[in-house]
Amino acid sequence: MSNKLRVKDLITIGIFFVLYYIVSVIIASLGGIIVSNPIGLMCWPTIAGILSGTVVILFMVKVPKPFAFFIFGMLHSIISSILGYHFITVVFSLVFLTIAELILRKGEYKSFKSMAIAYGLLSASLSGFLMQMFVAKEHYIAMMSATGNDRTEFIATLERIVTPGTMVIVIIGGFIGGIIGAYIGKAMLKKHFERAGII
Repeated sequence: MSNKLRVKDLITIGIFFVLYYIVSVIIASLGGIIVSNPIGLMCWPTIAGILSGTVVILFMVKVPKPFAFFIFGMLHSIISSILGYHFITVVFSLVFLTIAELILRKGEYKSFKSMAIAYGLLSASLSGFLMQMFVAKEHYIAMMSATGNDRTEFIATLERIVTPGTMVIVIIGGFIGGIIGAYIGKAMLKKHFERAGII
């Protein structure tokens, strides 16, 4: 089997990304619990990592090729940037997903351990949107205020609790959530793993 990405692989990347994005948005919007609560917002990378694991791991099994996962992961931050987020989210993802691609390559795209770590890094990269509080606070506050609702208290709380220390916790939480999600995905997709020869 060729390791080069083909048109059908790019289509598969697009399909699975749409599924992943929909799940992520549903999780973030669930009852308004996460998006309207600063603490919930900080837990989002962890929760999304756990609940989106099956979709992402199935994608990695379906397209075990160089740069497939990298493209898949970068789409999220690129779309977020287009929708108004600061480009730091793209830079943040670029760093994490470059590391993830190197790990997958070391595992020859056939190692579940490599897949789990790579997905953990993707989930950790979701914390990039909070980095706006450090490098583009005014832009982020303006974007949050543009929702039309009074976000004064929300923003004040976010400014108070988003510190370098808590950012480390959010990143680690996202990574752990991704690892958990990967193992859940593996358990649910056992037959796919056996068929693909993933070890």
